[in-house]
Amino acid sequence: MNKVISKILEDSQEIRESFFEKNWENIERIVSIVVDTFTNRRKLLICGNGGSAADSQHIVAEFVNKFKIERDPLSAISLTTDTSVITSIGNDYGYNEIFSRQIKAIGKKGDRLILISTSGNSWNLVAASHTARKMGIHTIGFLGGDGGRLIKFVDDSLIVESYNTPRIQEIHILIGHIICELVEKQVKNENENENSESKRKDKIYYIETDTGCGLRLAKSKEHAWRNLLKNEGNNHSRLVRLASKDDINNVRSMGGYVPSLEKL
Repeated sequence: MNKVISKILEDSQEIRESFFEKNWENIERIVSIVVDTFTNRRKLLICGNGGSAADSQHIVAEFVNKFKIERDPLSAISLTTDTSVITSIGNDYGYNEIFSRQIKAIGKKGDRLILISTSGNSWNLVAASHTARKMGIHTIGFLGGDGGRLIKFVDDSLIVESYNTPRIQEIHILIGHIICELVEKQVKNENENENSESKRKDKIYYIETDTGCGLRLAKSKEHAWRNLLKNEGNNHSRLVRLASKDDINNVRSMGGYVPSLEKL
């Protein structure tokens, strides 16, 4: 038994080292593609058969919930989970259509599709990739062996060059975990930078007119003026940026209208 365990560990280590020596840049590129998917409010679709179907669900769970850090949920869907949809499509159209028909239903241009296959020869994944590419959906294969027939139908691929199915599956889920960790960090950083920039641009302006005064929220003085002239129609109005709570209190002390912060 010890010899069997040792052989499994040796094979796993050898295949893992060989894969990562050849695929650093490919992984980085795919991470960028997935980050782009989420930051552009698109979704990630994932599918596979058997153990690869389980990997599909596993990876989607890490995106929708969280992997290691607190952040907003990310839009990812496994095409392997709805048994009613899968069996109805299989019954009416055949097993080869179980993923492609779902993609036609919910896929949109700009989405991404990951197809997981240890052999690369599953016809339902070939059909899924063909359908996705016709719809403008970028396709990524997590493959094994020489990539099989699927290699010709994907835009990007990560190939574990082995025919040992369990070892391929181990590296596929490791790839999934690496991508999840890198993607959620980058997406969270980009979202925080975007929110910070938005907060810096949102300014409160005090508007004084012939008929009264109040506050307006605007991203620039020019934008505030356009809103002022459109709504009040008074060229003699005065626009002043409020820099602090003291300024707001001064407006109130002069009898000016100041909405609550919640309304702003």
